[in-house]
Amino acid sequence: DTETYYGILQGFTAFTGDSTYKLGATEEDLKECGLDDPDYAVSFEYGGNEYYFLLKDDGEGNYFVISGIYSDIITKIAKRNIAYPEYDLLKWLSPYVFRRDIKTISTISVKSADFDEKFYITHFDEGDYGESIQVRSDNGLELITEEESYNFRQFYGDLLKIELKDYLPSEASEGVPMDGFLKDPDNMTMKIEVVTLAGEKLTYEYYRYSTRRCAISVNGRFDFCALNDDVKRIETDLAKLIAGEKIN
Repeated sequence: DTETYYGILQGFTAFTGDSTYKLGATEEDLKECGLDDPDYAVSFEYGGNEYYFLLKDDGEGNYFVISGIYSDIITKIAKRNIAYPEYDLLKWLSPYVFRRDIKTISTISVKSADFDEKFYITHFDEGDYGESIQVRSDNGLELITEEESYNFRQFYGDLLKIELKDYLPSEASEGVPMDGFLKDPDNMTMKIEVVTLAGEKLTYEYYRYSTRRCAISVNGRFDFCALNDDVKRIETDLAKLIAGEKIN
């Protein structure tokens, strides 16, 4: 998540302890504070140099901290002032799975029970909506005018709105292990394949396992779930696109 990322970077610019615990710290002092076996090690690069600091929970709502710059000074900092070491993985990730600018896309394929479409995007110089595009499909659809290509951009926006909601549960339904459910291709709701102008291939698969949620994979890896309504919107707007109806 870029908001989390930049928030942490801003914290690095003014990262100071709340109090000094030990000056001239020795190896024994580090062991006493548990910094010889830290809970977290944080490192980052800046100006071509690598920096790091170690953190150990003191059991009283603080961390003992020591840095690579001041390796003989142990400080304390309240855990509320440096929350990110305990962030859940989802907090670190962007919730939006499909973070790709349309300017970088060459082809998009969409397969479901009702659709099997492949779109080829041709990019031109700047138009009224930014970079101009024209779109053609294997099934004979041609989106040539700026109004038509804008409609395709609206459809593309549906892909950008797919959002991670939670970790996958262990069962797809009562008594049905999720692993087994995901191995059966008949359970797949939708498959989207994308090729970028640089030749990178990306595959997104959606498996509906409940009324509200579906498993989502990126290049074959399943970890999280999304909302069925978001995936259904892709099908609904794809139907409008093919029929020449305006997508709102």
